[in-house]
Amino acid sequence: MTKESLQNQADRAEALAAQTSDDEVRETLLKAAREYREQLNSENNHRADRLGDTD
Repeated sequence: MTKESLQNQADRAEALAAQTSDDEVRETLLKAAREYREQLNSENNHRADRLGDTD
C-alpha cells in the first residue's frame, strides 16, 4: 500500500471504532489502525535508512 493509503486506512479504522458500540469490533478496528500505522512507520524508517546510506 502507498503511504497515503495506509494513512487513510488507519484513519478510517479509528473513525469507525469511535462510532461503534460493540467492544469487540472497536478493539479489532483499533488493532487494525495500530497495525496500519506500524506499517507506515516501518516504511518511513526504511526509506530514511536508504537515504542515509552513502556506501
